[in-house]
Amino acid sequence: MKKYTIILILLGTLSAFGCKDYLDAKPDKKLAVPNKISDLWALLDNYTIMNRASPVAGEDYTDNYYLIETSLNAIANVNTRNNYTWDDKGERIGDWSNPYRAIFYANVVLDELDHVKKNDPSKQEDLKAVQGSALFFRSFLFYEVAQIFAPQYSDDNLLLPCIPLRLNSDPNDLSFRSTVQETYDRIINDLKLASRLLPETSSPKNRPTKAAAFGLLGRVYLNTGDYQNAALYADSCLSIYRTLIDYNSLNKTTAIPIARFNDEVIFASRSYTESGLFGVAIFE
Repeated sequence: MKKYTIILILLGTLSAFGCKDYLDAKPDKKLAVPNKISDLWALLDNYTIMNRASPVAGEDYTDNYYLIETSLNAIANVNTRNNYTWDDKGERIGDWSNPYRAIFYANVVLDELDHVKKNDPSKQEDLKAVQGSALFFRSFLFYEVAQIFAPQYSDDNLLLPCIPLRLNSDPNDLSFRSTVQETYDRIINDLKLASRLLPETSSPKNRPTKAAAFGLLGRVYLNTGDYQNAALYADSCLSIYRTLIDYNSLNKTTAIPIARFNDEVIFASRSYTESGLFGVAIFE
């Protein structure tokens, strides 16, 4: 009996070690911890996640077009119709979840920077660009979410609840809504830091640049009513990149005369899906 007991103990010990090794093994490469600069760029260069994260409701709410009543009633999606009439009841989950998913990716990059610096200490300029890009993406999407789900910036609204400012990738951290003032302070401060870290321009349009950071700062300051800084940063953006398309050179016979990544694009970004308002048969 004693012999069998020893065998069972040995088998249990071996099983525990084997189980630990099995649990430690990563079942998917996507679960690996980033340890090189190329890993961090791979996260930020995921166009579907990072550059297609803006809320689509922002286009639904805009006033640069209108629909006749028959066209509006022809839209099957009740959420889209509610957005157009500003009767949104919060049903469009992607307008919230997609920006925060991209913010999570940006936070993963920022959290792993120190770890990666130890493995790639010679690539300081590339590390700066990675850090600046992650800060830009996070700030840009904080701003985008705030335009849909929070009170607009004004002296009367500064202490009102705004949006959660997720500043790390730890899912166990509780989320709390920051005030309007705290939200815009964080966006502006991080964009200023990003502008010092980013290159002036980038060949792939999906990567943030100094020009893009300056342009976004100009837009944010315009929202806050600080017109002096809005003009300053808009001018700083244009001093780096001010290319315009000569419309006389466009081919009018093509289906899409203006390409998606055309010369006027400073930073490529779009909503995660198209607005249903633009698919109706009768459009005014």
